[in-house]
Amino acid sequence: MKIKNSELNSVITFLDGIKLIGEASIGRTKLKDGLSFLNEAYGKDQTITIDEFDQWADESKTSFKTTNDKLMKAINKLNNKEVTINIDDVLFIDDLKKALDDYKGELEGKNADAYAMLVLEFKENESKKEEVK
Repeated sequence: MKIKNSELNSVITFLDGIKLIGEASIGRTKLKDGLSFLNEAYGKDQTITIDEFDQWADESKTSFKTTNDKLMKAINKLNNKEVTINIDDVLFIDDLKKALDDYKGELEGKNADAYAMLVLEFKENESKKEEVK
C-alpha cells in the first residue's frame, strides 16, 4: 500500500476511531502500528529538514518559519513523498478489509477521505495480485 506522508496521521486517526471487534480489530491495530512507524520517521525527517534550514520559530521546536521558499519546497516534497507498507504482511488484514467493506457508519471529512483511500488501496492491491496469477 502506498500512502503520502501527509496522509499518514489522518488514516491513523480514522483507524483509531472506528469500532471493530475480533480479528478485524487486531488487523486494524497491526496496520496502525506499521503506519505509526512510518509517521514517526516522517516526523524525524521534518525535524531534520527544518534543522538544516535553521528555521525554527521557537526554542522548543514546536513551530517553524514559513517564509523560507527553499524550506517550504523541501517540506512540500516531504509531505507528498509516498511511503509503502506491505499490507500482505499485516496480521488479520483480510478481516480488516472485510470489516471496511461492510462498514455502515457515517463518514465525513478527513475520515471519509481516509476510508476511501484505504478501501481503494486494498482493492488495487487485490487487482495487482490477480494480474500476477
